[in-house]
Amino acid sequence: GSSQLASNTVFQPNVKGLYITLDKTGTTGVGGVMMFGLTDSLNVYYRSVNGSTIDTAMVALPLGTHAAQIIHTRSATVNTQINDTTSSENLIYLQGTAGTKVRIKFPYLKNITKTLGNIVINRAELVVTPNPGSTIPPYLKPQPKLTMYKYDIAHQPELLQDANPADARSPGVVPFGGFYLPSLNSYHFIVTAYVQDLMNGRTKDYGTFLAPVDTTNTQAVDIIPTPQTAGRVIAVGTDKNSPYRIKLNIIYTKINK
Repeated sequence: GSSQLASNTVFQPNVKGLYITLDKTGTTGVGGVMMFGLTDSLNVYYRSVNGSTIDTAMVALPLGTHAAQIIHTRSATVNTQINDTTSSENLIYLQGTAGTKVRIKFPYLKNITKTLGNIVINRAELVVTPNPGSTIPPYLKPQPKLTMYKYDIAHQPELLQDANPADARSPGVVPFGGFYLPSLNSYHFIVTAYVQDLMNGRTKDYGTFLAPVDTTNTQAVDIIPTPQTAGRVIAVGTDKNSPYRIKLNIIYTKINK
């Protein structure tokens, strides 16, 4: 397989507004992110003087609905990956606050059926492992959850078969996975139905992605970029020399047909 970095676009403002940024000279430690919750607001105070009459008022603007844009200042390494749409990357960068997602490809799946003949996929599991040294609690904790989704023919986000409750083959939200497993230091996704359909030509890969996701949602699989999650993951991509490289583990049964 292969992995490529891509950026998310959430809002496209067309008016001027108020911009808030971190004072980088006033921060300490290895890093930081300024976050606003849905209940946070910006209070704007108004004062008008007309002769001897003074009029004052205050309006509260909820930041969860009035924020128009999030700007990410990315490193040269990340920008190079975003602009490279052909190479496979040894390290992949998943950034929260609607930052970056990673496209993964499975170009050799159909070769398996050419070699083995007809097979039934009993289990297909994608394993993503953070790069050693990139998670250093308490400052750089592993992101609790990632998501995996695909594009439809119109390049709109769509649930994988294994994450879609409308598909009888879906194991459910929790078995589908994406949660960080401390004991294994990795993220696991069950993608059995998706891999089987790709092998059999029942579905076309218009784009398959990994991305940070809202970690508070436990009832469904999120597939839309969100500014509410600030975490990031630096994971090993298709580095053949690393034991932590991204893997697709397949258990199958060969059948006669």
